[in-house]
Amino acid sequence: MSRFLTYEMFGAAGDGVTDDLPAIAETHREANRQRLPVKAREGAVYYLSPKGLTAPVETDTDWTGARFII
Repeated sequence: MSRFLTYEMFGAAGDGVTDDLPAIAETHREANRQRLPVKAREGAVYYLSPKGLTAPVETDTDWTGARFII
């Protein structure tokens, strides 16, 4: 069984309105720490505000079917 993290596990709404950047950054921090892949929810629209946060992506990430508003 494959283990992975999702943005929703860390509070992302994926509704295109809520600022999902803090949840996305936290998801990738934890994925990097645990060396786990990340999977975005198909059909989700993640809004990333212009906050001064970064989300270093160091593990496999599947964004298939998700969109991002930056």
